[in-house]
Amino acid sequence: GVDIWQEALQVGKTMDEKRKLIRGNVSEIPLASASANLIVCSLAYQMTEPHQQRAIALQEMSRILESRGYVILTLPVNYLDGRNTRKFTRVLGEYGFEIRAHDASLTKSKLELYVLQKINDSNNEIHSLQWKGDLKK
Repeated sequence: GVDIWQEALQVGKTMDEKRKLIRGNVSEIPLASASANLIVCSLAYQMTEPHQQRAIALQEMSRILESRGYVILTLPVNYLDGRNTRKFTRVLGEYGFEIRAHDASLTKSKLELYVLQKINDSNNEIHSLQWKGDLKK
């Protein structure tokens, strides 16, 4: 597991002492290339800086994922509007991902879930991914 907050890593250690937990952030994941087959990024992606760091985070996820690996990404419901969703889908493709599942109504949790699969390597272009939800901050 990787988390930016030391406190979260400490809690994780109390849950399973054998689990390997590393401090890091989504735009500089401290793992080797093609070393993971699943990434879970829950309510953290939208917290990254939209103009560069979100793109870099997608590149990093692509880098550490094995071919055909998966990303489970959750966002707050309605964080993206229709135009943003179309752009996000296009940009995901450029970073090597295909959306395998999308659910915008996860029970009472008000989460939007994306299941992404790595199908290609990422390109190096940086896209701004500022969304409707960012304007509320």
